[in-house]
Amino acid sequence: MPTWEAAVRAVSRFGADESRKPVEVSVDDITELRTLGISVMGSEERSFPREVLERWLTKNSEVVQAVRFEDRIVGYAIILPLVDETLVEVLEGTIRPRNIPLASIQSFGPIASSLYVAEMVVDQQLERRERSVAAAALLRRWGRFFAEKRAKGFRSKGLWCIAITPKGISLVRRLGGEEVVIEGVSSPTRVTMQITKGDETTAPLFPPYRMRAGGAR
Repeated sequence: MPTWEAAVRAVSRFGADESRKPVEVSVDDITELRTLGISVMGSEERSFPREVLERWLTKNSEVVQAVRFEDRIVGYAIILPLVDETLVEVLEGTIRPRNIPLASIQSFGPIASSLYVAEMVVDQQLERRERSVAAAALLRRWGRFFAEKRAKGFRSKGLWCIAITPKGISLVRRLGGEEVVIEGVSSPTRVTMQITKGDETTAPLFPPYRMRAGGAR
């Protein structure tokens, strides 16, 4: 399983393009984020409501990173640093991501935290290569972000996601993510993946009887 740096290198072949500017976002950008999210996810129900994004950004203003091109956001990713218990509940489907308690969202300070990719979106109206460039810029942005945070003491216990679309599943596999089948939860349209290993040795999130690596491809 790759480190974050290896995952970023996996998309480096798309090349750098300084016109795709990584930016931090605030509550003022939520309308634009939601418009893009809804267009990609297909409905308001499948994208996060405005009030959820407002709560997350108010609790931790760094959980959303975006890429802007020609004065519009063309991609963004939401990565939440969570306490282990809440991450397990999300991955097992016990609670929906939009219902994550605010108390479970941690800071990117000098602590060890499990990371959950709540949403990663790239504008599908871009041409194919443009989408790849935007995705690469977004991943590089997060890579630099975590490098800066690690230098200040932050430690990741691993980066996890739930992929629900064919394109999302394909992208995570290309990044070297390891599929984890959670008994009674996983399905061909709900694939749990660990994208990167942790910065330090930690106990597994699930007991062995609850999971097995390498599900159906």
